Amino acid sequence: MRHGTFERYMKGCLCDKCFQAAGQVHKAREMMITKVVNKGASGKQYLEGPKRFKKKIHGTRGAYVNGCRCEACKAAAMTYQTQRRKSRVAI
Repeated sequence: MRHGTFERYMKGCLCDKCFQAAGQVHKAREMMITKVVNKGASGKQYLEGPKRFKKKIHGTRGAYVNGCRCEACKAAAMTYQTQRRKSRVAI
């Protein structure tokens, strides 16, 4: 396998050429699944992409699961775990 390919990047290579190749593949995939939608009575057009590319909302368990370790997300994850443990004990 040669450097500067997406496949090499997926195998763990982080050299500049492989990193750029991965960025190009990511951008191409994002463009393929992005679509224009009309929203509202004004008829304005917006780009709507996949959910995974949207900004994370902090202070949620979902953001914590996706890798955010800010204090708000940690607290949300701990709250969820505490409630889950209590419900399991109550059964």
